[in-house]
Amino acid sequence: MIITADEAKGILAPYINAFQNCVLMGLSDYNSSYVKVRHIHSPYARAMLVRDHIIAQVRKEFDEVDGIKFINKRGLILLSIEEKIFVRFKKMNERMLTRNHPTLQSIRFSEQLSFEGFFTPTTNINVGYIPNDVWTEPRKILITCPNGSNSNSWYIDISQDNAVLLATVVPIEDRDLNIKKKRIHAKNTRSQASSQM
Repeated sequence: MIITADEAKGILAPYINAFQNCVLMGLSDYNSSYVKVRHIHSPYARAMLVRDHIIAQVRKEFDEVDGIKFINKRGLILLSIEEKIFVRFKKMNERMLTRNHPTLQSIRFSEQLSFEGFFTPTTNINVGYIPNDVWTEPRKILITCPNGSNSNSWYIDISQDNAVLLATVVPIEDRDLNIKKKRIHAKNTRSQASSQM
């Protein structure tokens, strides 16, 4: 069962600033911990390490908070909020989508399906970030509600200062879906070589 963005915002309001802080601190910790070697990390390795630092911050921030539980289902680390929302922490691309290995768990999460052992209806959401070009800080911090692996039902932008007051709820159908991708074309070296002869 997918709750609306406004319903989610009502439940998540007490935690939005904490989510924002966890993402900011996770990126900061990654950059300070790997300052001498971060340039050799692949984007995949960087995303995994940043996620680990974010999860460490989440554990500090939410340890012993009433209504919050940590769930680790075969490597899928979730935060359960009031048994109504499952939260996963991820890097996002420009389309506000996460990249996941297509395991049964990740598919069930994205498809808003229940997990073994959890029978109450919940909504699965991602709290994530779109990094700047050099991964020193987020360009955006977002809450998204996945609706399959290639779309979201809605998102909340929590990038701003004082995120609880300024969080913007935007249903996906209301936003401009004409996202243009940059296309890079390789030069045709064969035709260039023949024209130079």
